[in-house]
Amino acid sequence: MKSTASERLFAENSETFKILSNPVRLHILTLLQQNELSIFEIHIFIPDISKVVISKHLTLLKNHGFLKTERRGQHVFYKLSQEKLMSIIFNFKKIFNMEENNV
Repeated sequence: MKSTASERLFAENSETFKILSNPVRLHILTLLQQNELSIFEIHIFIPDISKVVISKHLTLLKNHGFLKTERRGQHVFYKLSQEKLMSIIFNFKKIFNMEENNV
């Protein structure tokens, strides 16, 4: 059975929704909205979460294209990937336009 274009779009974006559904990851993304930060700086804003756990979330976000990194000496700084954010916005628009046209 072939999947329709809308089914493929929904399937592709479901992973994005899963990643964004975690409150710690959303907090990290919100922090990075204004500045690039190291894990140590992020930990200052989220002291209840260990650096190990923050690191795992950062790795997941980076592996899925939400973050870019830059190494400076011994520290890695994280920043938002504008390309990924634009892609998410574009896909949201496509999804809602599909739904609007199918109603």
